[in-house]
Amino acid sequence: MQIICNLGFASFVVLLSWIIADVIYKIFFHPLAKYKGPLLAKVTPLWYFYIAYEGKRHLVLQKLHKKYGTFVRIAPNEVSISDYRALMSIYGHDPGCEKSSGYVAFQPTEDSPSLVSVRDRGLHSRMRKPLNKAFSQRAIESMEPLIKEQIDVFCHSLSKFGKNGKIPLDITQWVTYLTFDVLGKLCFGENFDMITTGNANCIIEMAQCLIKVSTMYATCPALIPLRNLITPHSLIQKRERMIQEANEKLDRRLRRTPEHKDFISFLVEDKDADVYYSEDRSMLHAAAQLLIVAGADTTSSSITSSIFHLLQNPQIYSKLCAEIRPLFTSKNEIVHQAVASLPYLNAVLEESMRISSPVPANLPRISPPEGCTIAGEILPGGIDFSVPTYALNLDERYFTRPNEFIPERWIIKEGFEKDWEYGRLAYQPFSIGPRACLGRTMAYMEMRLVIAQWIWTFDAEIVDKDLKYDVEDWTVAIKPEILVRNTLRKDVIVL
Repeated sequence: MQIICNLGFASFVVLLSWIIADVIYKIFFHPLAKYKGPLLAKVTPLWYFYIAYEGKRHLVLQKLHKKYGTFVRIAPNEVSISDYRALMSIYGHDPGCEKSSGYVAFQPTEDSPSLVSVRDRGLHSRMRKPLNKAFSQRAIESMEPLIKEQIDVFCHSLSKFGKNGKIPLDITQWVTYLTFDVLGKLCFGENFDMITTGNANCIIEMAQCLIKVSTMYATCPALIPLRNLITPHSLIQKRERMIQEANEKLDRRLRRTPEHKDFISFLVEDKDADVYYSEDRSMLHAAAQLLIVAGADTTSSSITSSIFHLLQNPQIYSKLCAEIRPLFTSKNEIVHQAVASLPYLNAVLEESMRISSPVPANLPRISPPEGCTIAGEILPGGIDFSVPTYALNLDERYFTRPNEFIPERWIIKEGFEKDWEYGRLAYQPFSIGPRACLGRTMAYMEMRLVIAQWIWTFDAEIVDKDLKYDVEDWTVAIKPEILVRNTLRKDVIVL
């Protein structure tokens, strides 16, 4: 018994000595030791995991960069870099920086990577090729009537369920209904019947749950194999139900011939889509889940923030009304070709995505084995690094009065010289390089059409004029409730 006790004590001493040595190494001798940051972040990735769990990662990173400067150590082997020059160096076409291991957390199943989770460049290129065609300018233009159809129903429902402005509606909720219904129509040939019924489909909650779980574990890849054990069972159930719901919609779509060519058509018919062919359809299922979650949530964030900032800034709202309303005598005239080049509309959208980024946090990459130079700093190989989107978009080095909503900064150079010289390089809402968001063309079309038709149709008023647009960062922004009264303008017919 004495021998066992001695062995136990010796094991404890060895373990404690190893922990102390590891902490000392990480703080004082690690290749990233010279970079400042929270003490806990230097010794354990669990600090960053907890920050992600709270949903305030974007705010914490911004605060840290204000305190410590351009380079901040946010995990034992990870540094955040708040400098516009880092964007091209990390995310550009030829930097040699692979995705970090944390992206595996966004993979629906172990053997079915999605376009977001896949790390291999060759496989990513093969997976993206048919989707590039699906999201091309020509393909998206052919789908405009389907998008317009959903927007018409959206405006009709705002009037119907809001009793023509008598009942305030949560515009965050209704825009989310719209973007999910649009994606359902364009992916599967059927929507989720939310804008028609006013009832939330469970897929919204499940999709947000999927994103939350994935975001947390992406910050600490070592915990990914344990997530089913340490994550609350209710969250795991919702995550699995989301995957099942998307799979069922895809399977129904594959059993019929669509009336219009949709995104799935490109994945099953295109000659370059062989990577998606398999007996169990696992890659197709992963693609369908990605299209719904990534496309609907990010677009709804941009539209919602635009509406919020317009209504909180009456002069800007009036200015956009003056640009749009005289141009059209009927909602049928509001087509993308007619609104795509409206300068103030585009400025409002850009400013909304700058001040309230739809993807507010960072997208980590791994430095090449030989190391690299980022923003004038030589960094070692094999470390994770990223650029914090939210912090960069509100950086006074690049933007004039960065915390103010000023669409004019995108139109007028005088008084906004640094915005034009540096801000336009720092502002990359769809990222850059080979991993940039492929839905950019569709997002702009949908945002322009929704805001233009909403402006033309309604006189709107926000209920809480003191409301702040505080979001939670779960890779995509989770928006607050925003109650809005939407009153039909005189002689406007919504359907």
